[in-house]
Amino acid sequence: MKNRLITLFIVSLGIAGTNAQNHLTLWYKSPAKAWEEALPVGNGRLGAMIFGDTQKERIQFNENTLYSGEPETPKNINIVPDLAHIRQLLGEGKNAEAGTIMQEKWIGRLNEAYQPFGDLYIDFDSKEAVTDYMHSLDMENAVVTTSYKQNGVDISREVFASYPAKLLSYI
Repeated sequence: MKNRLITLFIVSLGIAGTNAQNHLTLWYKSPAKAWEEALPVGNGRLGAMIFGDTQKERIQFNENTLYSGEPETPKNINIVPDLAHIRQLLGEGKNAEAGTIMQEKWIGRLNEAYQPFGDLYIDFDSKEAVTDYMHSLDMENAVVTTSYKQNGVDISREVFASYPAKLLSYI
């Protein structure tokens, strides 16, 4: 009985280790056909959606200064001088007046939505059949990998983003 418990304990450690290693990875057995199926990668400044096609890769990318709407007006807003007055207005039921002050002085003009910068297509010469296809996103390391076998050759492509280096890399 004691040996069975020890064996069970050792096996459970192995299973727990395997599970912990892969729990932050998404795996797919076919390329993305739509944007919602593509795998994201980014660093806060640059971002991309990787589709994972073996014949014509599509990478839709973005850069954080490309957005719709008015120019960004980042500034530190000091709400303290108006806080007591707004509380008083709210207490008196003057919600619209308080809302107008908050809109003008607190919220600012940050109403933009990010837009795609563009689509990069990479055409690969080989049209041969593909086997062992895998498209994955390792969320712990922020790496998208597309791997497959073609003509008996293992092919692997990786896309990652580095915040310190301020780059998006396709290898």
